[in-house]
Amino acid sequence: MKVRSLYYGTIPTMDMKWDAFLKLENDMYLQIIVGDKPVDACDHFLLKWKELGGDSITEEVTKIINGEQEPNRLINLTYLNIYLVLI
Repeated sequence: MKVRSLYYGTIPTMDMKWDAFLKLENDMYLQIIVGDKPVDACDHFLLKWKELGGDSITEEVTKIINGEQEPNRLINLTYLNIYLVLI
């Protein structure tokens, strides 16, 4: 079974908080892999993710997918421009 993403863009909440989400996720995986935390540390990760605004991101992206909200085109174009400058 292959799961495909329905949305590849970003939203302002993601731009503001993504570094914190990545650090939280990477720290959790590392602690589980080296045996410092049990596998059920994922439950704590999910709670922290929600505290940091994860539910907000989920709601905003769901609205975009359902056509209830326009995607933030400016941010997506900015990333495209940065990518084009780099190549």
